[in-house]
Amino acid sequence: MRRKRTADTITGAVSNLMDAIQGPPDPPDGSGLVDADAVYWAAIVNMRPRSDWPPHDLHIAALTAKSMRAVAELQAMLEAEGPVRENSRGETTANPVAALLDAATRRMLSLRRSLGLATDPGDTVARTEAYKKARSVAKQLEEEPLLAQ
Repeated sequence: MRRKRTADTITGAVSNLMDAIQGPPDPPDGSGLVDADAVYWAAIVNMRPRSDWPPHDLHIAALTAKSMRAVAELQAMLEAEGPVRENSRGETTANPVAALLDAATRRMLSLRRSLGLATDPGDTVARTEAYKKARSVAKQLEEEPLLAQ
């Protein structure tokens, strides 16, 4: 039976080191991400090691980043306008932005579930810690004068 690649195996440690050296994956071509999505993209792709991102998941991650930006923008609009509005007849009604925010939030959460992100918080924390350790080792190796030559 083949062992799972984890940090306690040599191949797992090498894989983690290579992931740390390469950094997070770039957005796929044609994803349509804009500069405002970069923060959300980084937050998503840093939840897994680089080697755990197949091309299809990167496209879903790009959609998730766009959805996260939309949620943030709608939330800001709702906070600025308030939860209720007055229509042309002077009646107080619910702000339609609230319904848009609800739909965008549901879509974003659905995309996150399809990627399997944060399904087990302990597992995600453990992977993030291993990733941070691998990145620190990679930085130390880059700064090592004998290895840099």
